Amino acid sequence: MELATLGARLFKPAHRSVEVGSIIIADYDFPKPMICLLQYEDDAFGKKSFAYTTPPLQPLPTDLANSSLLRAQSFHFLAQPGVLERNIAALLCLRQEHGILERPLLVWGPSPLGCDSADKAGHLKPCKIVDVFSPNHLELSYLIEGKGEVEPAFSRETVEAQA
Repeated sequence: MELATLGARLFKPAHRSVEVGSIIIADYDFPKPMICLLQYEDDAFGKKSFAYTTPPLQPLPTDLANSSLLRAQSFHFLAQPGVLERNIAALLCLRQEHGILERPLLVWGPSPLGCDSADKAGHLKPCKIVDVFSPNHLELSYLIEGKGEVEPAFSRETVEAQA
């Protein structure tokens, strides 16, 4: 679950919790016990850990076609720049086809694997079509300084200087 979704849910009163949604693409290799945990109506699943056994599945705007989530007021994308641009265009087109004309808030967290100073310009271009560009401190450092041998420690001053 995206941290933004969890955060939104934490601050909604119980009677408005149905206003927060998340889509999970569960493919053939998604563990059945995990599906049961996600379907169970409780907010205490315990500690989770995972490792990718196949390439990550990327949710697409078409996955929202028959969902009330298409009417959401905001969308948070985790994607590389080219994929982001295609998905935003497809999302806005799909919303228009369903008579949803207001523009949602678009938040972009860049895909960590694609963050590198060699592609900083490629990451700045799509910033023009999103409302919020939200890299974490590692992604921001990779875009500004490049990837090094050691992960940079979090430093508020460094983040502010790089922003």
